Amino acid sequence: MAIKGSLKEASLPDVLQLLSMGKKTGCLGLSFHDNFGSIYFDSGRICHAAIVNRPLDTENSVYTLFTWTSGTFNFEAGVEPLPGSALVSVDPQSLLLEGARRVDEWSLIEKKIPSFDVVFSTDRQKLMSNRDSLTP
Repeated sequence: MAIKGSLKEASLPDVLQLLSMGKKTGCLGLSFHDNFGSIYFDSGRICHAAIVNRPLDTENSVYTLFTWTSGTFNFEAGVEPLPGSALVSVDPQSLLLEGARRVDEWSLIEKKIPSFDVVFSTDRQKLMSNRDSLTP
């Protein structure tokens, strides 16, 4: 069974629920701009996930993939992780709850810090004027 589509039309959480409820085994490949990721399923449970050039564990890879709101996905049944891949057995439902929480928190952070190009610095003058009120 091959499933493919756009992440704008079907969100990653929706696709994960579909594959989990259907007890599917295979690989869900995702692309977003120049980024590529994959989530492997074994009987509806996540057994491995990775993002190209991002050394993250399975859970953090999935959480990062939740932030991809556009791009494409493609599920290929029967595809297994490469030999030597770290395998786990995670219920997608538990990752969905934590992933939703992280996405919500990240949207709040983005409102305060709109760009990764922002660089914060210390206002030494203000720091020195409040020096007497600081305690160890």
